[in-house]
Amino acid sequence: RREYHGYPPQTGGGVRNHVAEVGVNQRDIYQTTPPSRKIEDVVKPLNSLRLRPTRQKTKNAVANILANGEVCLEFVKTKHGAEKVTDVMRISGDGQRIVVYHPGGGGCKVTKSATPIPEG
Repeated sequence: RREYHGYPPQTGGGVRNHVAEVGVNQRDIYQTTPPSRKIEDVVKPLNSLRLRPTRQKTKNAVANILANGEVCLEFVKTKHGAEKVTDVMRISGDGQRIVVYHPGGGGCKVTKSATPIPEG
């Protein structure tokens, strides 16, 4: 037996129907479901090969697409009236490598190019 909660059943698009099995514990439903597939089985990895190099600044971040396809996100905070890059995330062009780092000395100034990876 099924009970519908919320809107009555509809055919085609619209609001999804909420169905609950009467007399079946929700935990039992989850335990009997087969293991889910990995995301790699469903979609191809992201890549930035067709994207043009660009730099876009917002209130809290600067997004860079570099000429080599790498994506660099610089997270910005305003301290004492000056904008400082406090965190940097670099993602390789094929999406397989992610590097997160903090520029030394409490952040660095926002420049016209991506913040370089620190040495060492």
